[in-house]
Amino acid sequence: MFHTKETLKKRRLLAHAFIAFPIAFAGIPIFMFLPEYYNAVFGMSLTTLSAVLFSLRVLDAVCDPLLGALSDKYQQHRRAAFILFALLSCLCFTSLFHPLIPNLLLNLCLCVFFVTFSFSFFSINVANLGAVWKKSSEAKSAIIATRELIGLFGVMIAGALPSLIEKSLDRSTSYLLYGLIYSTLMLIAIMLFLWWMRFLPKQEHASSDSHYFSFVDVLKSLNRNGRYLFASYQLTSLGSSVPAILLVFYSKYILQTPSLTGLYLLVYILTSTLSFPIVRKLSHRYGFIQMWMFSLLLA
Repeated sequence: MFHTKETLKKRRLLAHAFIAFPIAFAGIPIFMFLPEYYNAVFGMSLTTLSAVLFSLRVLDAVCDPLLGALSDKYQQHRRAAFILFALLSCLCFTSLFHPLIPNLLLNLCLCVFFVTFSFSFFSINVANLGAVWKKSSEAKSAIIATRELIGLFGVMIAGALPSLIEKSLDRSTSYLLYGLIYSTLMLIAIMLFLWWMRFLPKQEHASSDSHYFSFVDVLKSLNRNGRYLFASYQLTSLGSSVPAILLVFYSKYILQTPSLTGLYLLVYILTSTLSFPIVRKLSHRYGFIQMWMFSLLLA
């Protein structure tokens, strides 16, 4: 079925997509900087940090589908939820680097959980609302492309910003400013996004049956190819996440160039972005599976 061409006002498109910029701060950048920061500033062991961050990521993965189901079930409260999670993420993001709770480990666990939980809420709901905004494939492509492009800039800025700020300020003040910048961007983004939500088409509330979710049913529904896909995706994720996290340590302790860490991260992210069209072209020529296998081996 073909849809007529839909107009996309740039102001509304940017109001929808801008939230991807602060959301990017709460994703990969946190896990790039937190381990080294807590180890160097607070003296927390890397073993403890690894165990805590790994456990919280597993918990976050378990909560994601439940969060999606609850977002659908209580969609009439979505605006209030956006405001709540925006304020919660601002508080916890800043408290990560300037602990508000005396118990450092408890502060780390609670703040990382709520920041990543907020990150998941925003990611799920922003993508979901963007998908129902317009019906034509051209409009959907423009919505996704704009949001992803702004999110990419967010990752690059979030990755480079701490090192750039540290050139002028001490480390503690730098990360306080980092948190304040995130909070300011998030509050601006939420105001724009709530304004954009006024132009969404009215949605019928789905039946309660559609909100039922079971991990057991999902696992049972996977055939051999499905299980292979999930296992392969895990390996693929390692190829990108391990270098990003260890790069901060490598810059400081091996290369002994902590002042250039921001530049390394910027180059790392920018290179992966610029290589995308090349990889896509090679995939069309040699096959996606073959290119995926080669990428895993190379990584």
